[in-house]
Amino acid sequence: MKKPSSSVIAIGGALVIGVIATILASVSLGPTQSSAPKELKVAQAATMIEAGKKITPENLKLITLPLEQFPQGAILDLAGLANRTTKVAINPDQIILESMLVPASNGAFLSGDIPYGRRAFTISINEVSGVGGFASPGNYVDVLLSARDSLGQPISKIVVKHVRVMAVAQVRATDDANPRLGSTITLEVSPQEAQELDVARSLGTLSLVLRNRDDQSDIRSDVASKNDLMLSPNYNDQKTIEVIRGNMSGSGPDNAPPSLPSFPSFPGR
Repeated sequence: MKKPSSSVIAIGGALVIGVIATILASVSLGPTQSSAPKELKVAQAATMIEAGKKITPENLKLITLPLEQFPQGAILDLAGLANRTTKVAINPDQIILESMLVPASNGAFLSGDIPYGRRAFTISINEVSGVGGFASPGNYVDVLLSARDSLGQPISKIVVKHVRVMAVAQVRATDDANPRLGSTITLEVSPQEAQELDVARSLGTLSLVLRNRDDQSDIRSDVASKNDLMLSPNYNDQKTIEVIRGNMSGSGPDNAPPSLPSFPSFPGR
């Protein structure tokens, strides 16, 4: 019997190896394809989120969507949404997309932390006007103007109320345990408040007044002057002095001297 040639043996061996490889591939790929996820969880708004607001955990929830319905730009990780700022208003039950959010910054860019419609305004401070360093980022303050009125008398007035501290010098970390002293402080204000502060700092000295973070009350306050401190003499409390004219004596307005007779007026005089 004639022995098979070496070429036939090589071809047969190749076929056997190919069959074995196909079997192994089908075995290895089969479970992977069957275990591929057909659904994904995405972030959705649990409440109404206004434009320019920071997202809190209370604003979020996860929902499950079929893979074919997964929208481009949807966010899977709720932790990645913490403290992100919205560019547009997001309605309840609306899927949150990356395009709806202000680009995430690495902390060096203050502009990414400014809500839409607001501004960052910086003023000069010292240890006293800066509340001893306790007006750290994340706290809220009122801004007080100390100046002089048109008569040169000292006055004091609250210029803006309940504005958020964004940074002290170049530090943006929120840490109440460590008071931060700096020569400047950056506040989150409205465009109108920015103009008022710009005028105010040209008139006198600006100081910060620290307030409770949860206190959003708007208590009316008028301009304060030295009269409010009872430093001016009370001229209504007049002392009575004795007046002596000729043979008349007395005190006070009851014993005033008689009035002089009136004389007729003449033309040309």
